[in-house]
Amino acid sequence: GNLLCDGENNRLLLIDFGSAADLDLSSPPPPKQQNNGIGNIFSNAAAGLQQRRVGFDDGIAAISPIYSAPETFVKMDENPLTFDVFSAAVIMCQLLFNLLDERTDAGFTQQLREANYDLDTWLENSLRAELRPLGFDDALEYLGERRGLWALMKRMLQPDPLNRISSAMALERLVEILALRSGEMDWSDETIALVAREEVFFESVLESFGTGMVNYGDGQDDSRPRPLHFLASFRAG
Repeated sequence: GNLLCDGENNRLLLIDFGSAADLDLSSPPPPKQQNNGIGNIFSNAAAGLQQRRVGFDDGIAAISPIYSAPETFVKMDENPLTFDVFSAAVIMCQLLFNLLDERTDAGFTQQLREANYDLDTWLENSLRAELRPLGFDDALEYLGERRGLWALMKRMLQPDPLNRISSAMALERLVEILALRSGEMDWSDETIALVAREEVFFESVLESFGTGMVNYGDGQDDSRPRPLHFLASFRAG
């Protein structure tokens, strides 16, 4: 499997060996000399000075088009470290909305393309569809209990890599969202305003489903249906 074992920290790391590459420049050792000729000595010395990125070839990538970011190839001048962030968001959506099988995964990717990778547009189109995947409502409930997660996935699915959130920032935001959900972190007025601004359409969907559930870190019921625009005025007072 695509796993690395970190024995020092007792962790398992997911990695795609097929497309893994070192984006830092490094100088490879010179190739072995086949003979003692002067020509080989100079050619080997020159080869040792050439810098390259191990495992990376410009315009070549071992990827699945179902999970690939819109730019398709990792480009060094276009925020290359956000390429996998897009793929991670696709898998998050598939897991949440029960779309992770051979019949629906390619269809979901096509729907994203047609929505110009706008998750709000995709959700609106899905709600209008005659048939929705089993567990769709459960996904909305799950997201409603973890406000900010929808906005995070939207930022991860930005089609322009220069506007896409970095993996480090995405992880930091996810930890914050889970801490807000568990009550380990309190909702600040700034966080409330940010989530309310980034999840305007999603908020309206939750209201139509009678949810909008969120933990406000005050020790009360985690499933209180209190939309964020009401909460903002409530907390401000």
